[in-house]
Amino acid sequence: MKRLLFFILVLAGLVSCVETLDSLIFVEGVEVTPSNLNLQVGGREQIKATIVPSNATDLTLTWKSSNASVVSVDQDGFVTAHALGTATISAMTSNNISDQCSVTVIPTPANSLEINETGAPSGFESGETFTLTTTIRPSDATNKKVVWTSSHPDIATVRSISDGAAEVTAVRYVGNGRATIVATLGDLRDQVVVQVAMTPVTSIDVLVAVPGEGVVMNNLMMGDTFTLGVAVLPDNATNPDVTWVSSNDDVAVIDEDGVVTVVGAGTVYFTATSDSDTTKVDSSVTYTVRPVVATGVSIDDGDDEDEGDDDYRLLLINGVATFTATVEPARTTDRLRWKVLPASTTAITIEPDEDDPQSITVRAGGDGKADVVAYMVDEAGNNRIIGGKAIADTVRVEVAIPATELWINEGNKAVYVDGQGGQETTTYSVKLEPSNATQTVEWRAEKNPDSDPTGPGYTTEPWVTITPNNQQRTEVTITAAHDGDGTNTIGSQVRLFAFIGESVISQGVVVKVIDTSLAVVPEPEPAP
Repeated sequence: MKRLLFFILVLAGLVSCVETLDSLIFVEGVEVTPSNLNLQVGGREQIKATIVPSNATDLTLTWKSSNASVVSVDQDGFVTAHALGTATISAMTSNNISDQCSVTVIPTPANSLEINETGAPSGFESGETFTLTTTIRPSDATNKKVVWTSSHPDIATVRSISDGAAEVTAVRYVGNGRATIVATLGDLRDQVVVQVAMTPVTSIDVLVAVPGEGVVMNNLMMGDTFTLGVAVLPDNATNPDVTWVSSNDDVAVIDEDGVVTVVGAGTVYFTATSDSDTTKVDSSVTYTVRPVVATGVSIDDGDDEDEGDDDYRLLLINGVATFTATVEPARTTDRLRWKVLPASTTAITIEPDEDDPQSITVRAGGDGKADVVAYMVDEAGNNRIIGGKAIADTVRVEVAIPATELWINEGNKAVYVDGQGGQETTTYSVKLEPSNATQTVEWRAEKNPDSDPTGPGYTTEPWVTITPNNQQRTEVTITAAHDGDGTNTIGSQVRLFAFIGESVISQGVVVKVIDTSLAVVPEPEPAP
């Protein structure tokens, strides 16, 4: 009986389960809308999921994000954007049917940029800094990297220190001291003008001199050089430059960099004055240069062909020469001077060399003679005299009218010699073109190449002497040389030339040495 009862109960339960299964409605699909969604960072939106059929027995959904750091989702389908990127949001039913939405997080653009001027001073000094900040709207804008620039980096510089903030540094006061600081974010732009204040110089101290090589500061000499410097306070002075002035340029000069050059004897002080526009501060230092007496001066007339003769120089009309004086000792504090004597002469003029006071240019102006004198004077301008003699040197300058042509007036001639020492002479003269040419004529005698080397009295040297008869040497006397018995002289033939320089040369004439004992005196051979 008990077994029958158990069987009846089991059969009833099975019938009940069959009836329950027949009443379930299963999920056949799910659709997520929208299928694609764009959100800005911080944005939040709900995604819908529709289950098919809508009367399914189990409507449970599970939501999931493929990248929760970019987009997260709660179990009600609300998605929140956290960072730029893309994530897939999935909705899944209890029987593992799913659909997805692709969510892209896009940047949040800024639509407003303003510089907060509360930190900008009305004026700040060189070396000082302050911070500028910006207000960017919306506050959650994705890009807040502001680009900063300065219109005048020589006045004020700017550098970014964080998103939307920058540090401004005053460099120095230039012009009106104004610089425009510009903030740029994409197409957005704002700017502020900053004013750098002028920092005046409050004190100047002349620094110890830096001497050149061999310079002894307590025993300065002509030509010594040294450099002066200054210490300017404050260190951030707007314009630390100074202007140097020498109290006596005849003792020493100073350039814009503080380099001093000693040019004479005496006492001199140098003043450094601030170039600041708002103040005039100066400082001075004094030095004494002891005199060094000149003991000699000599002139080099620049003529390399005068074999060291610097007492005379010939110039053609309109000719130019450079004269240079050498002074002993070279570092004397005495001064070199130049002059022409007589002062009224028109023969020459002299022009000093601005770069080298020991040189002058001599120009020939007209026919005549004059003296160029180099002499030394002391610091008072008086001639330097030692042992009753002035320290000076003189060069006589003669201005010559140039010759363009030259002829020997006479033809071939003979000179005579005998074995007892008797000699005779002959005279030659020249004609110059133009006739008033004043250049000095030179003469030379050469062995006649046409004479017979096997003939009597043949010699390799011209056996005649030439004696000028006037200063210009336009006329000369030709004398046969004599060796006692005349054997080395008789029969010699020489060719005589007159010339001026290398370009004006006469025709040659033949001079023959003849023995006076000959009954008949032959005519000299004609010049070829």
